Amino acid sequence: MMLVVCVGLLVGHALAQNSDHDKNRDRDKHEARERQEHKEAREAREARVRHEREEAREARLRHEREEAREARLRHERQEAREARLRHERQEAREHPAGWSKGKKTGWGHCDVPPGHAKPADCK
Repeated sequence: MMLVVCVGLLVGHALAQNSDHDKNRDRDKHEARERQEHKEAREAREARVRHEREEAREARLRHEREEAREARLRHERQEAREARLRHERQEAREHPAGWSKGKKTGWGHCDVPPGHAKPADCK
């Protein structure tokens, strides 16, 4: 009888340890799964943040390129306007009034521009 009780106690103790072992294993699996989920969530957040930063950087670069392009176009338009004014001033100094608006050969059959010959000289 004593033997049965001892065997019963040993078996009961072994079953209790086995049950504790199963609980520990289940707890460890659950904790490992939670760690993995947290790791994946953290990596997903980090990837999203990297993506957002990259998009912001690209948007900033696009904006800077567009501003540079607009500044270059403004400069080119200003240069063209100044060149046109210089040309018009030069034309005004070199040619008599009306030169840019009509016949260049003067009055009648004269081969001089207006202002250089008198109508009486050209017949």
